[in-house]
Amino acid sequence: MRGLDRIHRLFTEFSRRRLSASAWMRGCFGGLFHVACTLALALSLGSGTAHAQEPSSRRFIHPWHFQFEPTGAGAVDWHLPGVDAASWPIVDLFQPWSAYGAGDGSAGWYRGSFRPDDAWQSAALIVRLRENARLRVFVNGERVPITIVNADLPLERFAVAPLGAAFQPQTENLVTLRLSDPDSPLGPYGTVEVAERVAAALSGREYVRLTAQAVPGRLLPTWAEDSPTRWSAIGVPGAPARALVGGDGAFSPTNPGPTFLPWIYEWGSGTLTRPLDGGLVSRLRDAYLPILDQTWSAGPLEARSTLFVVRAGGRLDPPPAIPPADEGEIIYRLSVTNTGAEATDATIFLTARPYDVRGGISPIRLIDLAANGRDLLINGTVAIAADRPADRVGAAALPAQGDISEWMRRGVLPSSRSAHDIDGYAMAGLAYDLRLAAGGSATLTFRIPARPLPDSDAGSVIPLARAEDETGARWRDDLHPVRLTLPDRQFVDAFRASLGHLLTAQVRTLFHPGPLEHNAFWMRDAAYIGLALSRAGHGERTKALARHVLVHQQGEGRIPPVVERNGRPRPVDEWDAQGQGIFLLVHHYRFTGDTAYLRSVFPAIARAIDYLDALRARNEDAPPPLRGLLPPSLSAEDIGSADWHHYWDDFWALTGYEEAAYAARALGDLESEARFLTARARLSRDLTESIDRVRTAQRQPQIPNGPEDHGSSSDARGTTAALWPREVLPALRPLMRDSFAFYHHRYVAPHGGAFRHNLDLFWPYAGLGLAQAYLRLGMRDETWQILRWHLAHQSFPGLYAWAEGVRTDGGFGIGDMPHAWAAAETINLIRDLLISEDGDRLVLGRGIPFGWLTSGEPLGIEFAPTEFGLAGYRVVGVLRVEAGGGVTGDVVVRRLDEAAPPGGYVLVLPVTQKPRSARVDGTDVEVTPEGHFRLPPGFLEAVLSW
Repeated sequence: MRGLDRIHRLFTEFSRRRLSASAWMRGCFGGLFHVACTLALALSLGSGTAHAQEPSSRRFIHPWHFQFEPTGAGAVDWHLPGVDAASWPIVDLFQPWSAYGAGDGSAGWYRGSFRPDDAWQSAALIVRLRENARLRVFVNGERVPITIVNADLPLERFAVAPLGAAFQPQTENLVTLRLSDPDSPLGPYGTVEVAERVAAALSGREYVRLTAQAVPGRLLPTWAEDSPTRWSAIGVPGAPARALVGGDGAFSPTNPGPTFLPWIYEWGSGTLTRPLDGGLVSRLRDAYLPILDQTWSAGPLEARSTLFVVRAGGRLDPPPAIPPADEGEIIYRLSVTNTGAEATDATIFLTARPYDVRGGISPIRLIDLAANGRDLLINGTVAIAADRPADRVGAAALPAQGDISEWMRRGVLPSSRSAHDIDGYAMAGLAYDLRLAAGGSATLTFRIPARPLPDSDAGSVIPLARAEDETGARWRDDLHPVRLTLPDRQFVDAFRASLGHLLTAQVRTLFHPGPLEHNAFWMRDAAYIGLALSRAGHGERTKALARHVLVHQQGEGRIPPVVERNGRPRPVDEWDAQGQGIFLLVHHYRFTGDTAYLRSVFPAIARAIDYLDALRARNEDAPPPLRGLLPPSLSAEDIGSADWHHYWDDFWALTGYEEAAYAARALGDLESEARFLTARARLSRDLTESIDRVRTAQRQPQIPNGPEDHGSSSDARGTTAALWPREVLPALRPLMRDSFAFYHHRYVAPHGGAFRHNLDLFWPYAGLGLAQAYLRLGMRDETWQILRWHLAHQSFPGLYAWAEGVRTDGGFGIGDMPHAWAAAETINLIRDLLISEDGDRLVLGRGIPFGWLTSGEPLGIEFAPTEFGLAGYRVVGVLRVEAGGGVTGDVVVRRLDEAAPPGGYVLVLPVTQKPRSARVDGTDVEVTPEGHFRLPPGFLEAVLSW
C-alpha cells in the first residue's frame, strides 16, 4: 500500500501544478503504478505543450490483440498482414505481463490498427518503453526503423518510428509490435500512438531531445542532454517584471517564456562560442545585489553581460509595502573586449528560441523583425528591443530548417527574416558584425518589456543614464536594514542575497515561493517568509502579507493552505495552515507592539482557533493513538499520504493555540486566553500519548511522522515543527534530542550535511529547518554541518539560489527556484546564530563557531528587529588555543541598540573551558549550569577572560 499512497500523494501534488511533470514522475514506478502517473501527466500537460492540439493530428491505437512468443520456437512471422490474430486475447497495454504468468525475458506480440485522418500525408509511431525494453516495429508487414530517446519520466524511454513508405493514407494501417524486456515482465510502459507530426505527440522537452539525438551538431540547452538544470530570477520588489536567468547564460523575460542567448563567432578561428562553452561565471553585483553580472570568453574576446530590472519609466522608489501596479522592464547589456594583440573580426549573435530555462518549450509560432531593424516580435508583439539595428537577421523552425545554431556555426543566419511554425518551434537570430582593434570593445544594450508591447518602435529610447546606479542604490537600501559584521563574508552575502530573492518574489503584496511552478500563495511558506522579513527589517511587508490571511480566511475560520493567482483557494486539506496563519498574524505584533493592529486581526485569530477545535473534535472519540489529533491531510505535502495523520499538523496547531493565547493576553482578554490554553493543554496531552504509543508499538527510538508512518525521513522533516519556529513540547526535550540525533545519523551525516528526503533528492530548506532544531537543542556541530553544506552547494552557484529539491548532481530536482522558503530559512538561521528570542530573553551567540573568536576579525550584528525592539552587539578581542589545548585570551561583548528584554540576555559562547574571570559592567556575571552567561537587560559591556 505504501507505493499506492506515494502515488496518491504525488498525484495530488502534481494535479495542483506545484510539481513539474518530470519531478512528479520520480515518485512513480512500473506497472499499474505507472499508469496512474502517465494518465495524470497526460491530463495535466494539455495546456502546457508547445504544439497546437488539433483533434486530427494524433491517434491512440486500441484495442490490441496480444500473444506471447513461444519459447524456443525460433523466428515467427506474426507481423505479416495475413496472420489471423482474431483468437488472440484483447489486452490492456498497461497490464503487466506477470498477470499472464510471464517471467523475465519473455517476448510478446501486439497487433492493432489505425486509420489516419484523410488529410494526413505522413505519420510516425510513438511507443513508450521501460528503459531496458527491446522493441521491433512493423507497419503493414514492413519493419520500420526506430529512434529511442529518454523520456520525461524516470525509467522510461520512447521510440519514434517514422512510417515513411510503409504508411498508407486514407485507409486502415496494421501495426505490430514485438516487445521483450530482459529485466522485467511488466510489458509496455504507457501509450502507443500515431501522429501526423512527431512534435504534436511529444512534450517539448522530449521533442528537443529527439532532435538533439537526430542531429548531434545542434547546440541546444543543457537540459536537452539531461545535464543539471538551474535558473534564478532577477527583479524589483513588487513588480511583475522578473527575468529568469538560466545556468547556461540564457535569459527569459516571461515566466516561463522563450529564451534569449548571446553567442560570439570569431572569424579568425571560425569558432562559435556560447557562454557555457566559454567558462561562464555568474555573480550577483557586489556578491549580493540582484543585478546579474556574467563573464565568459571566446578566443581573444572577453564578454561581460549585465542584467537588471527597473520600473516602468525608471521609477525606483515605490512605497515599501504596497508597490504601484506598474510592470517594469528588463535591461540587458553585453560588452565584448578584444584582449588580444591584434585586431579581430567577430559577430555577436542574439538568438530567440522557444527553449525555456527550466527544461521545456514556450511556443514561438511566429517570429519576425520589425521594420526599424531593432525590435524582435514574437507571436505578434515586441519581445526585445535593441539600441541599434541588427546587421543581419535570420529565422528558422524545427524540424524543416533545423535549429538556428546550425547556421551560426558557419557565421551565417538563414535567409528568411521571419518564421512560422504551428507547433511553436520557430526561432530567430540577430547578428551584429564587429571589427575590434587590440584592446577595443563594443557594447550592445537591449530592453525587454515585462509585457509584450504592440508598439513596433518600443526600443527607440532605453533609459540607462542613471538606471543601473539607481537600481543598485535602491537595492542596497532594501538589503541593509540589519547590519552584519562577520569574519566570513559569505554569510553576510548569503543573508543579503537571500533577502533580495525574497523581495524579488514579491508580486504586489503577495510573496510567491517561486517564479514558475510556485507562482501562487502558500500559507506554509508565508509563515517562514513573514518571519524572515520581520527579522530582516521589512516588517511592513510582513504586515501586508499577513493581511492576506484575513482576505482569504473562510467564514467558518478555515485558512486555505494555497491560494491561486486568481484569488481562488485550492481545494486541498493541509491542516498545518491553521497554526501557520495564526502565527503569521501574531508574530507581526510581537515585533511591532502594534496593539491596534492586533485588535483588528484578533477576530480572525479566534475564528481560526474555533476551526482548529472543530477539526480536533472529529477525532475526539477515536481510540489512541488517534484520539484528539487533527484529521488526516496532505499536510506539508512532502511527508506522506493525505490519508495519514501527521504530527507536523499537530505541532503547528500547538503553535497556533500558544500564539492565540499570547494575543488574547496582550489584549487583556483573559477568558479567551484561558480557553486557548486549555485547548492547547488537551492537544499536548493527546499528542504526547500518541507519540509514546506509536514509539512503543513500533519499538523505535525516534518521534515518528505520525501514527501511520514511521521510520522514514518524514520523521525528521515532520518533527522540526516541534522545535522551530516555536518549541511546543518542552517536556519532551530529552526525547527530542535523542530523536534528532537519530535523524542526523540516518538522514544527514551520510550525505555530508545534506538532508536526503522524499524522491531521493536533497531538500535544502528542509535541511535548514533541521539545523534550527539542532541549534535549539545545543547541537552546534550538527547545525554547522548542514549550514556549510548549504552554502557550498548552491543550486545556482554564485547567486545564493536554491531549488526546493536538488538532484545529487546539484541540478534542479523538484518544485521551483529560487525557492523563497529556502531564502527565508537562510536568513532565519544566520540571524539565529547571532541573536534569537527564548521566552522573555535574548540569546546572543548561540551558533557562532569557535573559529570566529580566534580569527581576530570583527563580529557583530546591529539594528536587528526582535520581539523586544532593535538589538545588537559587537564582540572584540581574540582567543588563542595553547599547545596543551587550553584557551587563553579575552572576549569583550558590547551591547548596541535599545532592546531591553525583560529576562535579560544569555550569552552562549562555543567555549567549554571555564573562564578565569567573567564580569559585566564591573560586577560578576551569573553563570548557568550549562556554562552560559546571564546578562542584565540594560548591560553595556561584558568582559570574559580565559
